[in-house]
Amino acid sequence: MNYKHFFTLIVLSAGAFQLAACSTNAATGRTQFTGLMSPEQEVSVGAEEHQKVIAEFGEVKNPQLKTYVSQVGNRVTQNTERPDVDYKFY
Repeated sequence: MNYKHFFTLIVLSAGAFQLAACSTNAATGRTQFTGLMSPEQEVSVGAEEHQKVIAEFGEVKNPQLKTYVSQVGNRVTQNTERPDVDYKFY
């Protein structure tokens, strides 16, 4: 295989990967890179990262502040493009 054919194969492979990793953003209707992550994987990664954030920064102890943050977050997510997501606020 010569250099030109090899380069063409690499470019086509990269293009195929990009197309496979795209999905339609429900909010904008535009195609965007999603990184090949399923909703289940998003939940798993979110849970793992949440534990890291708690370990590094701790949790808010003030119950009034927790309630306020949840109320604001819930208002923001009422019109989300992802109603299937179980949003939590800390």
